[in-house]
Amino acid sequence: MDFVTGPDGMLTEPYLHDGAVLGVRLVDKTALHVNVQTADGQPFELVLAGLQRLRCDGFAEANTIYSVEIVRNTAARLELLYRLVGEPPAKEPYRTRHDEWMAELNSDLSAGRLVLVSLEPSYGCAILALCETVRIDAG
Repeated sequence: MDFVTGPDGMLTEPYLHDGAVLGVRLVDKTALHVNVQTADGQPFELVLAGLQRLRCDGFAEANTIYSVEIVRNTAARLELLYRLVGEPPAKEPYRTRHDEWMAELNSDLSAGRLVLVSLEPSYGCAILALCETVRIDAG
């Protein structure tokens, strides 16, 4: 299924606000499958292939989705990248290397070589992933 994002990268179709994360499955460390449903119960699966980095926190009995942001063909907010890979170190030369790494990641995002997916919860599971492609399947 084709998905739609607004100019800010927020997923608008399918509309997952107040939906739920039902399951998260890591496949061979290279793909992440996230089973979700809309607020009215329509099921979808987010497939993140070519997984480079993953942070998944707070999976709970109930996992209510607040928003899903898909950053592609544009630079990501550094706050999102820092949450995924860590804050820059205070000391040199590590800080400079970290800054160069962030610039390289943003270059790959801007060029469409990578995609950053941020699933923010109202409650429960937060997912932040850097991957090569994103697909959303119905059912």
